[in-house]
Amino acid sequence: MLASSKRFKPPYTSMIIFFLSLLLTIFNIFTGFSVTSDMLMNILDPPLSPEDVLLIPRIEELVQTAVYDCPNGLLKMEDTYVPTYKTHWGRKIPRVIHMTAKSRCVTPEVYVHLQKWRLQGHSFYFHDDYAVDRLLYANHSGTAQELIPNMTEVLSCITNGATKSDIWRYLVLWHYGGIYTDIDNGPTKFNETTISPSDDSFFVVDRGGFMSQYFIASSSRHPLMKHVLNIATAGLREMVNVMINNPATKTGPGALKRGFIAFQRAVGIETEGYVTAGLYEGADDTFEQTNSTERRYCTVIGTKEEDQEYVMPNALRKDIKMRYYKEANMTHYHHLGKTFPRQGRISCSEHIERQRLAHNGTYFEVANYVPRNGTYVEN
Repeated sequence: MLASSKRFKPPYTSMIIFFLSLLLTIFNIFTGFSVTSDMLMNILDPPLSPEDVLLIPRIEELVQTAVYDCPNGLLKMEDTYVPTYKTHWGRKIPRVIHMTAKSRCVTPEVYVHLQKWRLQGHSFYFHDDYAVDRLLYANHSGTAQELIPNMTEVLSCITNGATKSDIWRYLVLWHYGGIYTDIDNGPTKFNETTISPSDDSFFVVDRGGFMSQYFIASSSRHPLMKHVLNIATAGLREMVNVMINNPATKTGPGALKRGFIAFQRAVGIETEGYVTAGLYEGADDTFEQTNSTERRYCTVIGTKEEDQEYVMPNALRKDIKMRYYKEANMTHYHHLGKTFPRQGRISCSEHIERQRLAHNGTYFEVANYVPRNGTYVEN
């Protein structure tokens, strides 16, 4: 069962529901549009707890950034807002697309490519570094406790954009739900109707036979996202060189695979993490302790042999991607090994301890070391 506090309900909830239900019944008769009582309760009884409502901003507020002009030759990605009654009502996974990049400024080729994800009836939110950091460093209270214990100190070990994107995508889906896709993915068969209203979370099979980490759709507060967050942050803490995050195994696809194993183990199902098309059940890690009967689900489509059938990873040509990286001043994590050698390296745990001593545990600066004369020094 998901750990959650008692839901906040506005005063006179029963009276409000009665009169709104009456109005909705009249609305349904004259318009033919079906608005159900479940939809109404999603509005009056939102999935976020009172603490989160105060500490986690609305999605429209989260993505607001300072006004800035893009350099010559780059175009600014704008958001598309669709009213909540169209994106959320009657669905578990909201029709909301989330993407992230260092900046909203992209090259013309990338700009054209991203328009493919402006799906009809879907909101589209482009999260730059400012928006990502606002969510990462918010107070992630699930009830009275932090969502992930000591998460802030572990975040200080994030030293590249890929790792930050990994942690952020799990958090944004946990809090808001919706559809996350890598910026270089392209929809093939995937369209506005691929995800059904009853789907709880949704993946395609990647070429390794695992659930896709480059494309994730989820309802808010899905326990799989919490499992993956726990595993990804633990992976960060275990890093032997804080300047080389190795996201593929620590926070990315490897973390999702292990999170899925934990998700199924919570209901007594053992798996090695390989999947084929189908429906998979699991639960929060408190499932057995609380004697909960609430099970949650993952829908998987596609095959590893035809992993591009619904969503094409790496749909951008390499030269277009490299030009974009250069214009955006981004470095792929694969190139960091030569920059940060093994000799004299500083682990994540060592960095956290240094920060704890320097700031009495009240503040943790992001690791920023450079190799010099066989050791690492602060930059």
